[in-house]
Amino acid sequence: MSENDELRKRIAELEAENERLINADHACKGREGQITIDVSVVELTAQDIESEWLAQPGMFARVTIKDNGVGIVDKVLEHIYEPFFTTRAHGEGTGMGLSIVHGIISRYQGGINVKTRINEGTEFNIYLPLYSKRSEDNMIRPESLPSSGIPLEENQDQPNVVFIDDEEVMLEVVKANPPIFGLRVDTFSDPLEALWEIGRKPDKYHILVTDQAMPQLTGLQVINEARKHSPDLPVVLYTGLNDFADQIGESQQLQGFLLKPLRVNELIAHIRAILSKEGRG
Repeated sequence: MSENDELRKRIAELEAENERLINADHACKGREGQITIDVSVVELTAQDIESEWLAQPGMFARVTIKDNGVGIVDKVLEHIYEPFFTTRAHGEGTGMGLSIVHGIISRYQGGINVKTRINEGTEFNIYLPLYSKRSEDNMIRPESLPSSGIPLEENQDQPNVVFIDDEEVMLEVVKANPPIFGLRVDTFSDPLEALWEIGRKPDKYHILVTDQAMPQLTGLQVINEARKHSPDLPVVLYTGLNDFADQIGESQQLQGFLLKPLRVNELIAHIRAILSKEGRG
């Protein structure tokens, strides 16, 4: 699949998600709401680019979404890009919309920022780089990105990650991010399918990441089965149960353990640190 096809696919997914998860509409409930969307072309200099963006100076398409809703309080604002974080009532949202958006924008080396005032409204600005030969020459390459303090060697093989979670939205977030950090990731919503792939190619994967709570198998069961095929496979387990760490015995030999909400950057840093210890830095 070409980059253009992939971008069109991602945009289509966002449009489908937008039908039921538009945050601006939610913010304007109970008042005379106004939502505006504007698209323009802007040039960003090094001073314009925020420190956490993966963007380079150049020409960008800017998409601005603005509402006159209730605004976002500071304690919520700092969590808005985290997977599963939501202020909505149960059943009204998944908490994945902005996390997926953030991942896609990062993948295409763009940026997103937000301006908000309580009882006045919120404005999101999305910046996507416009293609040119110059922008291609300046493109950030995975081998130039630091990983746990250790840069990737040029032409170094990218480590393969198998990621298992029965939540499809979580898989979308994960798929959107690792390529820019020099990782290849295969995602599975069905742990049995993942185990079949591991059994078929036991040397393919360099690390396994799995959720604990899944309908068919628990994460610990997945780990035990995977190690029958690949005994030395490093594993990372994550869960939403705060007291679950006390239930894990040393015999499990976990290389990593994380609590939800799962922050993708934290997960990637965790993976890179483990791979560095395994000589796959």
